[in-house]
Amino acid sequence: MKNDSLFQGGKLERGPGRVNRLTCQGITTIVWYLGTTPYTRTVTEDQLIQHFEELTLDPTTFHHREHVRLAFAYLTRYDLFAALERYRGGLKRLAAHHRAPRKYHETVTCGLLVLIHERMITRAGSESWEGFVDSNPDMLRWLDGAFFDYYPPEVLSSDLARTTFVLPRPLASE
Repeated sequence: MKNDSLFQGGKLERGPGRVNRLTCQGITTIVWYLGTTPYTRTVTEDQLIQHFEELTLDPTTFHHREHVRLAFAYLTRYDLFAALERYRGGLKRLAAHHRAPRKYHETVTCGLLVLIHERMITRAGSESWEGFVDSNPDMLRWLDGAFFDYYPPEVLSSDLARTTFVLPRPLASE
């Protein structure tokens, strides 16, 4: 690809048509190719929310990090319960829109948003997305991230946890 030097240190993901996605230093950029010249712009939190609510997000590029960023964006704009209502409802609509309603998981959705909220309040530097990322790198890891310290796999794999918020169980002490 021409102009690869523009993307050093970043991860470029090819999207549909002429739209690609670049993640570099915690900032997601959408890259359009006009001929061979890339045109880039950073996706703001407002744009992320807009695309999410309008169901125009590409589900193949909406991974764990983007879920966390979206939850963070809602929590910077709304109180915990309003953010939770918008986030839950939007994820359910997005999953249904893409004919994948079983991808929605109530316990993961609610628990993750509440944990992000707690971290935003208790960790210094979490006022901005970049600061949150720096202060909470464990929140950006899927499957071995901070959220999974609260739930054993057998709970999260249950139908009950998928459809109903399940409180974390005390972990057995060794």
